[in-house]
Amino acid sequence: MQSQGLERLKAACDMSLQKRSVSIPHGGEFVYWLTPLTITERRKAEKAAGPKSSDQDTGLHILIAKAMNEDGRPLFSVADLADLKTALPASVLTDLMVQIINGEGGEVEEGEPVIDPKDSKESSSKTKS
Repeated sequence: MQSQGLERLKAACDMSLQKRSVSIPHGGEFVYWLTPLTITERRKAEKAAGPKSSDQDTGLHILIAKAMNEDGRPLFSVADLADLKTALPASVLTDLMVQIINGEGGEVEEGEPVIDPKDSKESSSKTKS
């Protein structure tokens, strides 16, 4: 049996499919849908990326796992990984990854840390001045 607090918290969180979009250079927009990222999904992406992977690699695995069509079917597969890395602007992929990882439009509350897949694991633990 779940605790009352857990039941209330789960009821307060919207885990349904949500529409998102990112701007594409030179006009246009890429529209996709996703459900909020869970800790388990993040860990699966970290494992899929491998032990010596960068935060960008993990972010790409999160993108592959989370970006969906309106009907909930995945937009990407692991087979797309090489093309995602080589055939698209890094700025677009970074916007997508940040938006998915940080939630609502990539924005965070004041005082909350911003997770940026461009940062390496080593530099993300350092204090930036």
